[in-house]
Amino acid sequence: IKGTFTNSSNTFDLNGLNMTVVGTLTISGGTFDASTGTPNIYVGGSWSRPAGAFTYGTSTVTFNTATAATITANENFYNLIINKNAVGNTVTPSGALTVNNDLTVTQGTFNTNAGALGVTRDVLVNGANGTFSPGATTVTVGRHWNRSAGTFTYGTSTVNFNGTGDIVNGETFYNMTVSAGIRTQSNNITVTNDIDINGTGDYSPGNRMTSIGRHWSNSATFTFGTSTMRFNGTVAQTITSGGTAV
Repeated sequence: IKGTFTNSSNTFDLNGLNMTVVGTLTISGGTFDASTGTPNIYVGGSWSRPAGAFTYGTSTVTFNTATAATITANENFYNLIINKNAVGNTVTPSGALTVNNDLTVTQGTFNTNAGALGVTRDVLVNGANGTFSPGATTVTVGRHWNRSAGTFTYGTSTVNFNGTGDIVNGETFYNMTVSAGIRTQSNNITVTNDIDINGTGDYSPGNRMTSIGRHWSNSATFTFGTSTMRFNGTVAQTITSGGTAV
């Protein structure tokens, strides 16, 4: 579709086929059904759903082209890919967003500073010109975190790991929370502000080092192994533990 697409009533069923919309995709009523098969939906403009329903199934939505794009608040995707023409091309949700499988940032800037982001499985930043910028919001990650290329501009965000998985790269976070599952790391990491282990979380860094800029709180499980916790902040730092160290 070389222009825009609008579904205003009834059901539009992709029936497993791929779809490309050069402009804005709008769902203003009815149902946009992508639940059959594993269709790819390519969107060059924005994603707008003021009404109606998006049945995502196991589809993949990719934002491409050089056009700055927005996403309606409280939308749900299965796989979401940011692959714009250049690092300065932005995709910005207008509020909270849920990705029910994997988020991939390959090229362009993904700004989620307007609301919380939930990712059920993996966060992947895998392109040299890809930037993930959550601002001051919370990003919840269910499995792996892997930035093999590109940039994570952490701001004052909190990354909350709520499932078992690994931090693959040597990442820098602002706040890091482990609230459920076992959280391992394959490289040394830096947390410039606070670490909070709570709920049913188990932070298990193995033989790696974690540099901590401010406070440490553990009310769940810290499986320390042969790890090193390096408190190197420029402010007074506290260690609070009501949990288990094993």
